[in-house]
Amino acid sequence: MSELFMSIGPTCRSAYHLRRRLNGEVVRGVFDWQVTPTAALVQYLERDFRGVLDFLDLEQTPLGVRNKRLDTLHPHLFRGPFPLSYPEARAAHDRRCARTRDALRADTPLVLCLSDPGQDEAALSAALRKYNPRLRYRFLSPVGGADGPDWRGNFVAWDEALDHQRA
Repeated sequence: MSELFMSIGPTCRSAYHLRRRLNGEVVRGVFDWQVTPTAALVQYLERDFRGVLDFLDLEQTPLGVRNKRLDTLHPHLFRGPFPLSYPEARAAHDRRCARTRDALRADTPLVLCLSDPGQDEAALSAALRKYNPRLRYRFLSPVGGADGPDWRGNFVAWDEALDHQRA
């Protein structure tokens, strides 16, 4: 059984490179579209992806809508002015949460891609084991992958890491 790749944050950088290089082998989940600190990702798992985008927890900031309780940032989710676009954004977020939940509960092994150094892999592993003790996964975080002239990071580092993982 082949592995699937899934971005787990903290930014959308890994999702960008996964789609750019792998396409069909990629789970398009909730963490593709937001900035998610490790503590928030753990909360998503502990809450089974429910109650993580409640209206009263949200505020508009210059960078996008922010969840004050979880400290997540949603720069791509809201397609119109907040709060008018909340129902549509919430529905999209819930669909992405369901895809992520399904992937983390499935039997298919996952390569969980981290876009930046500094994610606490030990905390993530503990939360993942608690969420699904049978989950088979490994982390991928390219050395130097966050370095680069813009938000996309280092293309060479991502290409080498993804090519190596698929070999």
